[in-house]
Formats: sequence, structure tokens, C-alpha cells
Amino acid sequence: MTKLLGSLALAGTLTGWLALHLVMSLMVGVTTLQAEDCCWKQMQATGEELFSRARYAEAQRAFETALREADKSNSKDSRRLQTLNSLANTFQKQGLPSQANALYTQALDLLESHPEHDVAANVLNNLAQLRSAEGRFAEAEVLYVRALGVQKRLFGERNPLFAITLDNLAMLQVSLGRYAEAEKNLCQALEVSKKAGGAEHPQTLIKMNN
Repeated sequence: MTKLLGSLALAGTLTGWLALHLVMSLMVGVTTLQAEDCCWKQMQATGEELFSRARYAEAQRAFETALREADKSNSKDSRRLQTLNSLANTFQKQGLPSQANALYTQALDLLESHPEHDVAANVLNNLAQLRSAEGRFAEAEVLYVRALGVQKRLFGERNPLFAITLDNLAMLQVSLGRYAEAEKNLCQALEVSKKAGGAEHPQTLIKMNN
């Protein structure tokens, strides 16, 4: 009887140690993920700040570090989508279309996992601008239309981002000589800008000049 009680006590102790070990392992895992996320956020924010100041080479290095941090987690993580888009746009600004194309291709693959993410519209819009610069106008138009669809579902038709994409589409249509379609989209973009920011907002004034 004494041996049995001792065995039960030992089993209880082992179970307790195993449970404690499991809890500690989970805590370490959570802490690691939080640290990785913190590092990613810091480098992503640094890259965005440098990009806004047109310091593209420095922004590129920050985004590359952010991408390495995002790659430590799930390969389909939405953070990876955001950084791929930022890094691709940075290469685009530096006149490096082949590097930008490679990254946008990866971002497009990720869109299947995040079709309604707000970054999805940015990816489509940025890639459309690249395709337009390359003279691939039919592809650019399809991408702009897809971007508008995502923005409409997420934000509605009165959002400034929707107006910007609509304006981009209109400018593409002007370059193709499709003036009636372009005028319709420009007028809609102007109305959205007026409602969102007022008649004196910079984006509204730009569209009025267009």
C-alpha cells in the first residue's frame, strides 16, 4: 500500500513537472513571437519613414531586415505581404523594375491568402503603375480595376484611396486615347476627393487640374 501511494505521489509530481514545462515552453514561444513582431514593426516603420523622405536605398535596407523578420513566422503572414509591397515599391522608385517585379510576383501569390487585406489594393495599384511604365497597358488596367474592387469592398466609394486609384485608371485611359471613359472616372474621383477632404484639399486641387 505504501509503495502504491508513493508511486501515485511520484506520478503526480511528474505530471506537475510536465505541465509546468509545457506552460514554460508556451510562454517562451509567445515571448519569441512578440519580440519578432516588435522588431518587424520597428524596421517596417523605419523603412516607411525613410521612404517618405525619398531615401530609397536606406529604406530598402530597412525593409529587407523587416522581411527577414517576417519570414521567421508563417510564410503566408500578412506582415510579409506588407513588407514585400514596400520593398518592391522601393525598388520601383530606384528604377529597378526587375527586382520590383520579382517581389510583386511573391506578393500576388500571397493575395490568395489575404484577398481582402487593405495592403492588397496597394500591391495591385503599385504593380499597375509599374506595368503602365513598362507599356503593358492592358495588364495595368486589369490591376487598377482589381484594386478598385478591393477598395470598394473594404472602404466604400467615398474613400480617398479609392479616388487615387480611380484617378490613376483615368490617366491610363487618357494615354490610350479613351477620353470619354477617362473623363467619367476623373469626375468621379474629383467628387470623392471633395467629399472626403473638401474643395481645397491638395488631392482635390490636383484632380481639378487634371
